Amino acid sequence: MVAWSATLPPGRDPYVLAHAVSAAPYLAVTAACAGRARRLGPPAYRGFWACWLAACAASGAATASAIAGATAHNHALLAVDAAFLVVASVFWTSATIRMVRLLAGRRSMSVDLVDAVTALVVLGAPALLFVAEPVSRADETIFAVPFAASVVLAPGVLYLMVVNLVHAAPGERATLGLGMALGVWFSVSITMQLARVVGEADLDLPVMVAAHVVTMSLMTALPLWAHRRPPAGLGRLPVERQVRGSSPMPYLALAVLPALAVYVLVVRRQPAWGVEFLVVVLLVVVALGAVRHTALMGESRRLYGELGRMAEERRRLIVDMVQALEADRCRTATELHAQVVWLLAAMGTTVQSAYAALPADAALTLRETFVQTHGELGDRAEQFRRLMLATRPRMPVAAPDGGGSADGEAAGDDRVLVPALTAYASELFPDPDECRVEIHVEPGLELDWRTTTVAYHIAREALLNTARHARASAVAVRVAAPADGPGGLVVEVSDDGVGFEAGPGERGSGLALMELFAELGGGRLRVESAPGQGTRVRGVLNADPADPGGPAPGRGPGGPGGPQTPGDDGPAGEPRRPHLRLVASGPG
Repeated sequence: MVAWSATLPPGRDPYVLAHAVSAAPYLAVTAACAGRARRLGPPAYRGFWACWLAACAASGAATASAIAGATAHNHALLAVDAAFLVVASVFWTSATIRMVRLLAGRRSMSVDLVDAVTALVVLGAPALLFVAEPVSRADETIFAVPFAASVVLAPGVLYLMVVNLVHAAPGERATLGLGMALGVWFSVSITMQLARVVGEADLDLPVMVAAHVVTMSLMTALPLWAHRRPPAGLGRLPVERQVRGSSPMPYLALAVLPALAVYVLVVRRQPAWGVEFLVVVLLVVVALGAVRHTALMGESRRLYGELGRMAEERRRLIVDMVQALEADRCRTATELHAQVVWLLAAMGTTVQSAYAALPADAALTLRETFVQTHGELGDRAEQFRRLMLATRPRMPVAAPDGGGSADGEAAGDDRVLVPALTAYASELFPDPDECRVEIHVEPGLELDWRTTTVAYHIAREALLNTARHARASAVAVRVAAPADGPGGLVVEVSDDGVGFEAGPGERGSGLALMELFAELGGGRLRVESAPGQGTRVRGVLNADPADPGGPAPGRGPGGPGGPQTPGDDGPAGEPRRPHLRLVASGPG
């Protein structure tokens, strides 16, 4: 095409004919590729490719009119060509705006439209001032006007392309890079065309055709490549990362508009309507800034509202998960309790029956062994019963990467306790403005499953008591190793509520249950409270009995003041932990 254009004579009609003939095959291929991308690409991009097809159709009509007008030397057909070029430019701009919207994710379209109009005004105003006077003097106004319109729109479109390129992920910028190259080269080519038409530059026809062919090649390459991997834009990001940051347009306006004012008022003082035009541009930019601010506030409220709804939905899902796990654990514990206690009871009955059926001399010899075996079975049944009590309800186990094991053992660090206590606290205190709950679990704790469960239930019951009675505005939960000892675990729940008189008689069901869990964990519970001064519940688990924070001696039913049964004394004469007697003792 370039070589052929070098053989044409000078003049308007050969100039138009060379450009139209060189554009025709590219437009046909571009339309076919855009239609294929529209069929094979994601449904969200069909509107974008529809604009491309419409632009190709308008450009094809312009090309046909140009070829016919240049061949027949018909001025009216050339005017139709110029009109179709203007229509095609509108469709290209519309396609660019649609791409901005596709890449904007959950952002508001109104803000993007205001940004697009602002870019066209701020960046197109200098171009309009520069080309208005040469176009008014041009002999070929019919061509100068559409070329000038394209030059005025080009800076704003390039700005939108840059925004698209920034929004795309690094691995998805090939398509947008082609579009950016097309926009840049189109701006260069159309500026060359306008300069030649208005007489500002005398460029040879082959040079103009070569620039035009490069533009058409890039336009064909874009849909040929784009259907392979269309960019995902901000839609790939979570909502919180889609909130807008600072926009470069105010800074561009701050740089462009003062320079434009200096050019109009000081340097050229032309054209005559330059001052009025500058005032109009400033007023339009200020109005667009106000509209953008209003739209941006609405968008921010909507995005943050979505974040709040997502957080509430996540909280409800966590609560439902915890409740489902608790119910499942309760059913499992009940079944295990029934089977194991039945087995231990059967073994105890068998031992007692064997003891009763043996001859007196043999029974006397084996009496001590039978009594000890029967007592041990009772101890195991009682321990298993209390362990099952501690697992109903139970907190969720750790995630597969959080320390969980196949047999149900879960690491008791912050990866387990913090989510479980947070989920339960969010259910008791759904409004953080009314009561703020802070949960701290010392990182690095390595607890066995039993200690983790006991610590969770002590904190759970303390939180439940606080929600029911304290009317507190702040609650703090702390699970950590004690600072004054090498072993043990401290579970502490404090609030700033109304408090109460912590006396020996203040033992409701909640405190009694916490004491039971503390005793099960080999420790003791201490409650400190006074009217108007809040409450602090402190449990020390796995503590040394000699330690002041450890379990008080003789606290169980098997200790002083509690019922004694045969076989309750250990080998060293110390009180044995109480147990559930499975069957009544036989004679003797």
